[in-house]
Amino acid sequence: MKIENPGFFHKPLLTVMCAGLMGLSFLCHVYLNHLKMEKILAPIHINVEIAKNYASGISIAANDQRLYYPKPTGCNDLEHTVLHQKIPEDTWIQALFLRLPGSESEETIDAIDSLSVFIGSKVFYYSAEDIKNFESSSEDGYRLLRLPAIYRKTILKNWVNWYGYYNFFIRTLCDLLFFPVKYLFVYLFLALLVLLNRDRIAAMYKKAAAGRHTEVFIVILITLFGFMLRINGFVRYSAWYDELNQVCTASSPHIPFLYIFSDPGNPPFYFLLLRLWFSLTGWTEESGRLLSVLLGTAAILSMYLFVRAFAGKRPALLAALFSAVSTHLAGYSQEMRCYILLIFLAPLTAYFFIRFLKNGGAVNAAAYTVLGIFVANTHYFGVIFIMTNFVFYILYMLKDREHGKKKILLFFLENIVIGIFFLPYFLLTSLNRALLDTGFNTQISRPTLEFYIAFLCIAGFLLLFLYFKKTGAPLFLGESREQTPFFDYILVTPACIFLIAFVFSFLRPVISWKYLVVCLPFIMIAVSLVGTDFIFRRNFVIPGIVLSYAFLIVLYQAEPGGNYDVYKANQIYITSDIEAHPQRSASLIGKPEYIDFYRLPRFPLYAEDGSADIVYINPVYADEQETYEILARSSLNDSGLLKIISDDRRVIFKKFLRR
Repeated sequence: MKIENPGFFHKPLLTVMCAGLMGLSFLCHVYLNHLKMEKILAPIHINVEIAKNYASGISIAANDQRLYYPKPTGCNDLEHTVLHQKIPEDTWIQALFLRLPGSESEETIDAIDSLSVFIGSKVFYYSAEDIKNFESSSEDGYRLLRLPAIYRKTILKNWVNWYGYYNFFIRTLCDLLFFPVKYLFVYLFLALLVLLNRDRIAAMYKKAAAGRHTEVFIVILITLFGFMLRINGFVRYSAWYDELNQVCTASSPHIPFLYIFSDPGNPPFYFLLLRLWFSLTGWTEESGRLLSVLLGTAAILSMYLFVRAFAGKRPALLAALFSAVSTHLAGYSQEMRCYILLIFLAPLTAYFFIRFLKNGGAVNAAAYTVLGIFVANTHYFGVIFIMTNFVFYILYMLKDREHGKKKILLFFLENIVIGIFFLPYFLLTSLNRALLDTGFNTQISRPTLEFYIAFLCIAGFLLLFLYFKKTGAPLFLGESREQTPFFDYILVTPACIFLIAFVFSFLRPVISWKYLVVCLPFIMIAVSLVGTDFIFRRNFVIPGIVLSYAFLIVLYQAEPGGNYDVYKANQIYITSDIEAHPQRSASLIGKPEYIDFYRLPRFPLYAEDGSADIVYINPVYADEQETYEILARSSLNDSGLLKIISDDRRVIFKKFLRR
């Protein structure tokens, strides 16, 4: 029987086949690449405190097959030592066992003082009594003690070192989107699928582009994706020094209000906002980090609204996508610091600045003034950002001779008001404790060679830009798009911020790549303008797509902003160890307010009066060498010292003063 229209039957069949093969290829690629994905498996650090005579018989068994032989963390003159083992993140761990020689198992168990397992900000502490109650089994002449309570329950199996389904979904999705080489066959079948249905896809695109709600749907989708990246693992590790210092000494709702002015390195607005947030939601790490997650998500929308108002929906959507994907901004969205607030406020402030520049108006002036006050009181580079706006306004005023005196006077008045509201912090804290104090922020040095090179490049770019503006020659987009204040502003702002900070650093060093994060939104906007101009105006579709996609990959693979520590896990270990040995008189070297933040019991601080049997040192954001320096500053030597290793960078010192 002859089929008159074979295409009718073949196209749906081929479409289903391509879709099925694409799905199978994806599952196959995930299976092959899952261990290569970043942060799928958690690092595990195991510490066993044991008598030295029995240390050589201890080993760690994983999944009944892989064996690890922990090593002493250091030499000491005590009768016992600490054995440490890191479990590499190269396989799924379903079960962990303490493996002991069968003939000496009872004596070895009696020789163990404690066992601790560190996984991120979590620590599982087992006392000597706990270990005696472990589930036990025998194998090949060895006794295996199964470590309890460290497993993450899943549908299929219980894993020790897995971050969970939600994290796995996020990492897999990002792996697929930003590492296409790994998923070559998936994209090949996708290309065939698109080729087979190109007419239908083109029609759907035209219909969606004409739809009223399509843009709203895409914005919601991008914002949701950005939120998912930011909320994922936002309390996986505990706060680091700057976070703890700020939430305990400036933002705590339990101390006087004027303490928001106490930080010489940071103006008070973020502390005020965080204090109010804590008052509503509770003084916890989860609460403080959640505020940053929400601000980081809102920053995607502030970016979109700013670009949408002056450049249209396509550059706005691309700029919002850049902001959502950026792991640098996602990192700042997961710490209790002011940088993500600055990133959220900068586009909104710029929005009203451009509106006032073009149209004037009391509403625009008032909104810019209020937001300018917030920005200036968020970070020092917020002040530089306001100064950059002032410089840009002067340059624009000189070019536009029709600028009214009333409008100029109003803008000067706005800046005076912003300065007046910054003045209390400047006089109370910043002047004496930061600007005039040469011992403050000494880690920021005068500009290095890389900053000089950047200065020359950026200064050259600005001179070239001003030359083109003066001569009226088109500058890149000028051939097809009118040169607007918005486009000029996007190019000039990050350059001016850098130049002002660079020059000021010869008086008082302030320039740092970290602080220059305020420039990142404007760089993203510039690339979104170029990318969409290539694709939709110049018909350079492939170069535009390649440029935009390459920038997305760079943003996703960039170093995350912010930082993290394991202070909380370390302090839980100390608390558990003290409570497991009530016969010892224990003391600490550290700040008690940090302990209060985690609702952990306070113990006496170390004093040189010989009243304590043991002292614990849990430094915040200090490596092993710096911990030795803390020990020396406390007039303590390294005799009778045990080291507990909690991650690749941190140690806990446990020093016996009396034995």
